This record gives sequence, structure tokens and C-alpha cells, in this order.
Amino acid sequence: MSFLKRLKKLIKVADFFYSTEMLRYDDDLEYKTLTGGVVSLAIIVTIIMGFASMILNTLDLNTFTISTEIVKNKVPTPSIV
Repeated sequence: MSFLKRLKKLIKVADFFYSTEMLRYDDDLEYKTLTGGVVSLAIIVTIIMGFASMILNTLDLNTFTISTEIVKNKVPTPSIV
């Protein structure tokens, strides 16, 4: 079996969008397509990249800066009575 045939078979196995009730092709109950496999893998990679990005951003927040400034007025403002 060539490398491309194995790759095509692995991508088809990753198809999460196959339909067992509606589609019967070649008397196969779980007919999976190459397009469904590619879309499924793209969704998985996108979700993993999003979570990895959020985790790295969370772990990168190790520097905290707090600054306060207190301003006191030596001469009180005149009040009108």
C-alpha cells in the first residue's frame, strides 16, 4: 500500500460527519469521505490551537504591575456658603 493510499485512509477514518442512517453506499453502513475527514481534522486543529493559545496567554501573565497615586491638596478649596 502506498503512502498516499494510507494517508487517504487515515483521513477518511477521521470523518466525524458520516451518516449511518441516510447514506448507504456500496452496502457500507459507515461510508466516510475524504472531504469530511479533512473538515473534521481542520476543526480539531483549530480548537487545539485556540486552547493552546489561551493556555499560553494565561501562563504568560506572570508580571503584575500595581501603581497607586495619592494626591492631597494642601490648600483646601474655598466653599461658598
